[in-house]
Amino acid sequence: MSCYPPTYHLEDDHQRLTEVIDRFDFATLITRGQFDEDLRITQIPLMPNQTDSGQFSLLGHMHAANPQCAALRDGQSVTALFQGPHAYISPMDYHGDHLPTWNYITVEARGTVVEIESTTDKAELMVRLTDHMEQRRPGSGERFDLRTQMDRVHRLLDAIHCFELTHLELIGRFKLSQDKSAEDFRRAAEHLIEADRQHHEDWLRAFVLNEGR
Repeated sequence: MSCYPPTYHLEDDHQRLTEVIDRFDFATLITRGQFDEDLRITQIPLMPNQTDSGQFSLLGHMHAANPQCAALRDGQSVTALFQGPHAYISPMDYHGDHLPTWNYITVEARGTVVEIESTTDKAELMVRLTDHMEQRRPGSGERFDLRTQMDRVHRLLDAIHCFELTHLELIGRFKLSQDKSAEDFRRAAEHLIEADRQHHEDWLRAFVLNEGR
């Protein structure tokens, strides 16, 4: 029986895996309850975190009215999927004689929920999450500081479910034409880079700003 996925598509370098998570942090969070119909999926940003013991974890929050919160209780298992760049690779993108394929970078994080329940800890988490996102904003303009709005934040905390995902197992699947020649590997990589940039930019301008339509 053949191995799937091939071992050359599996990435186990922790630094590379966490780099993908940090850059593509809008995760698909998947939980399963006691019955199959309890499967819940929510897309939310998750922030990488280094615990006091030096372990890697993920921090997140969602509206407390979300039914998935019932599965985000202490000790529950959860899976978070992080989707990096992906693109169709045509035989025309290669030098050699190959069939069409699809290349991609993904990381699957399997972990255990730790609820964050105290008002102080929840407020601190909201500040940390905001600081993290503000630092990632494009440009060098003024950054928003949530600390200036803590009265408003505290009024909303009862409606926010905060949690940490710990004891993480990270599984990287990097399908990047590693089985091809060095030249075709590079050609596929260049196409992935260009496709990710061009397709997203053009589509967003048309879809969101209605430019070019």
